Amino acid sequence: MGGALVIPVGDANRQRMVRVVRESEDEFSRQELEEFRFVPLLGKAGWG
Repeated sequence: MGGALVIPVGDANRQRMVRVVRESEDEFSRQELEEFRFVPLLGKAGWG
């Protein structure tokens, strides 16, 4: 409980940072933060 996951969600041009926290065994809270731009992912798992 109390673990957090912070992930970028979006496409290659714009991502919004999303924070998900586990509040209890079956309850989560989600917080959407500002928009960001990240260094493009390269290689097999990167953007096409």
